[in-house]
Amino acid sequence: MLLVSKYTAIKRLIHGYLVATLSIYTKDQNLSFSEIEEIPLYKTRENCKVLYISGVALKLSKVFKCDISIICSQIVSHFSVNYSENYQVGVVSPGWIHIRVSDAIASTCLQSIIDTGSEQKNSIISIPNLSEKLFIAQYAHARCCSLLQLAVREGFKQPQQIPWLDDNRMCLTHPACQNLIGELIQVVDQLVCCSNLDLRYYEKSCVALSKAFDSFWSQCSIWGERQQPKSAQLIQAKLGLVMATQLILKYLLEEKLTIYAPQEL
Repeated sequence: MLLVSKYTAIKRLIHGYLVATLSIYTKDQNLSFSEIEEIPLYKTRENCKVLYISGVALKLSKVFKCDISIICSQIVSHFSVNYSENYQVGVVSPGWIHIRVSDAIASTCLQSIIDTGSEQKNSIISIPNLSEKLFIAQYAHARCCSLLQLAVREGFKQPQQIPWLDDNRMCLTHPACQNLIGELIQVVDQLVCCSNLDLRYYEKSCVALSKAFDSFWSQCSIWGERQQPKSAQLIQAKLGLVMATQLILKYLLEEKLTIYAPQEL
């Protein structure tokens, strides 16, 4: 069982919208896109926004031998009419489709990690041992657990629905927070949308997510917000990030790599 639902992986959502859009213009050519790999789509590494880029217009222009600007304008027009509330779509020469995701969609993905993760049960018997190669990930997981335990001792009761948004904008604006959010979304996308991942990918994901968490933990004080306006919301949102990170790391370590995910070191 996947840790997250395929319907809340952002790449899966965008892929579905692109399929619906392209089906309008390709039905007469008997061309369909049944597999997600058939539509070029990837998430950028920009910290300040959740941005996806697709080269599908470039691909179709070669197939149909037509002006790429026509395909791009049709895709942008269809997105603008049907999905403008949550996606900003533009074109970058020579025909790259840029799809910027709203904070509301990003927060839904983060919340899905927590909602689905809380329902998971251990499916393997973890033997308490540490991996030299992935110690950074095991340490990050243990740090997440200790922070969540500290929050309970400090009297912070995490709500079922994390207050990610403030006036429809992500309340966590620090670059380190944004970077961690991006890494979490990236892992969710790959877990849901890729069927041929190997152990090397899971190891790489564990390390990248752990490093993003370490930057977040060192640069963004969770408890230092107590004197700030809306301090409770900021603390709860940061703890939500910690919880999502812990759940993803546990899933990668124990379910995919069969390595012990310690609660303390």
